[in-house]
Amino acid sequence: MTDPVSRAAYQSAVAKLLLASFAHWQRLPPDEFAERFIRMPGEHGSTRRFDFGFFPPQREMFNEIFNPRNREVVFKMASRLTKTMTVLGAIGYCIAEAPRKILVMWPKIGDSEEWSKKHLMGELVDPTPALQNLLQDGRGRRLANNTILSKIFPGGYISMFGANVPGDFRRAKGNFLYADEIDAIAIAESDEGDQLRQFAVRGSEYPDTVQVYCSYPSLKGQSNIDSKYDLSDKRVWEVTCAKCGDPWVMHRKELRYDKEATELARIQCPHCHALHDDQARSTMARSGKWVATADFRGVAGFHANSLLWPHPVDGQKYPGGFLQMLALEEIAVDQADNPERARRVLVNTRDAESYEPEHLQKIEHSVLYKRREKYDPREVLPAEVVFITGGCDLQSNRAEVKFKGWGFKNGLKQSWAIDYRIIRGSPLQDEFWEKCANVFQNVAWKHPCGKYIHPSIILFDSRFRPDEVFSFTRKMQRLRIYACEGATTISKPIVPKKPMKRGVPPALVWEIGTHEAKDVIYQQLELSDPDAQGFCHFPETSSFTEGYFRGLTIEESVMQRGRDGNFYRFFFKKSSDDRNEPLDAEVYANAAEQIFRPNYEKLSREFQSETEQPARSVNPDMDMPQPRPRMSRSRWMSGFSKV
Repeated sequence: MTDPVSRAAYQSAVAKLLLASFAHWQRLPPDEFAERFIRMPGEHGSTRRFDFGFFPPQREMFNEIFNPRNREVVFKMASRLTKTMTVLGAIGYCIAEAPRKILVMWPKIGDSEEWSKKHLMGELVDPTPALQNLLQDGRGRRLANNTILSKIFPGGYISMFGANVPGDFRRAKGNFLYADEIDAIAIAESDEGDQLRQFAVRGSEYPDTVQVYCSYPSLKGQSNIDSKYDLSDKRVWEVTCAKCGDPWVMHRKELRYDKEATELARIQCPHCHALHDDQARSTMARSGKWVATADFRGVAGFHANSLLWPHPVDGQKYPGGFLQMLALEEIAVDQADNPERARRVLVNTRDAESYEPEHLQKIEHSVLYKRREKYDPREVLPAEVVFITGGCDLQSNRAEVKFKGWGFKNGLKQSWAIDYRIIRGSPLQDEFWEKCANVFQNVAWKHPCGKYIHPSIILFDSRFRPDEVFSFTRKMQRLRIYACEGATTISKPIVPKKPMKRGVPPALVWEIGTHEAKDVIYQQLELSDPDAQGFCHFPETSSFTEGYFRGLTIEESVMQRGRDGNFYRFFFKKSSDDRNEPLDAEVYANAAEQIFRPNYEKLSREFQSETEQPARSVNPDMDMPQPRPRMSRSRWMSGFSKV
């Protein structure tokens, strides 16, 4: 290299490399490292800096993870309030600046695999050059010793587990323990003990172990994150009212809106009662501060609800911003199929509060009996009824059948009890099945417009004598008479997307989520306003006796955690002698409506047009109910495709 300029440039470059190689290494503060080096995925394949200015509460949450006085750090946060990204940034700091043995636990092993691929690698390592060479080979490929659930980096490692397989972390040890969504951890059917306690023990041999626990809450009294947060200093994000200057913590109970103009939703200051729009809410949220509300005992706890929402909102869909989005979610709760379940989700994920069940006390059967109304379906149906379903519960010497009408009243869906019949006989006798076929094919009720309505779909319980039931329903499927059976797990939805097939030739069998169905029924029975969504009407006829209502409300309920970690209402009889056939028949009649999913607007228009027809002379042969016509395959397929 004879060129003086090139030689000088080469010597300068070598000198810089030598200086950098032998320079004194100085560890950066955690938050400074995060903002200088960590990158996050942006739009269209781009990356963006990790910026605490996007969500100001995040800085203190992040720094407290590395505060040596903390034994645990607890994030009791609403959904999508950056708690996972906060911990990811802390893990990035550990990989690059302060190597540790990191253990990560999610409720299920599949959750850990998804977090490893989507979040750890996809949202932290891949976008961050400072981390790529430590966990990859510099060309986007993982190092040979690294797997999805186990990754090694200079000075440390990351091991990931599922709480549903507690034996996997029996021999693990680490000094950075991170457990997320801890309220979704289901109790393992083993002798290993509480998974969170087992996990905490994995760091007991290190003096500098830090434990981080994250989740939004679940059920009051059974929430893991509540238990952790209650032992902390209970920090809340305090904002200052832009009008009066008084400090307050924003809650959803201060949301104000008109259901007909949700775009004008506002948050109200509890001190001066000033109304703030979404822009003011965002400004106040960004300028707040964490305030501890309890004494510090080694645990730093952070609680924040969704009113701190930092993410952009589609202005075309929600011109009122996040406050309008929240208002619409509140309105949707009352219109949900299971309002209590929808309300529980809103309280858990938006308020970051544990939910206290409202319907553990069932309504008394005598109240329902006295609430019967003066309509008689044997003479004429209520005008609102445009669709009828049936549910049949089979016993050793009888079948009990509930027929139920459906329609809209003042724009809200309701139901009307029509008839409750007992078909006597043994399911081992052909005569019994002939009686059932005669009832199901010929039963009909007169609508005020003059037309007769047959049941459009009937579900027949197959838990008792399944072979006989399948043989019967196999012949009746063209009339939409199907077998059904109760699901064995409490987390099943009321109806699945498709039925099962049993036997040869196949009989269609619908698996019914009976506990979910009973949960909805009991909520509807508690409604006292006859104009409310989901209200159940009962006629003052001999079919609906006080004994019927006793059987309808015979079961008790408790909240139980399902296999997915969420809580569901579990129903049971106190005694095996209790008769619950009316409740089971109600479950099947309700499930039948969900399977068919009728077009109520179209049906209402058709019956309305029939009602408005000019009077005609009576023809007894035409006006009397005719047997249900056998459906062609095309009609049956078109109806079934609605499932």
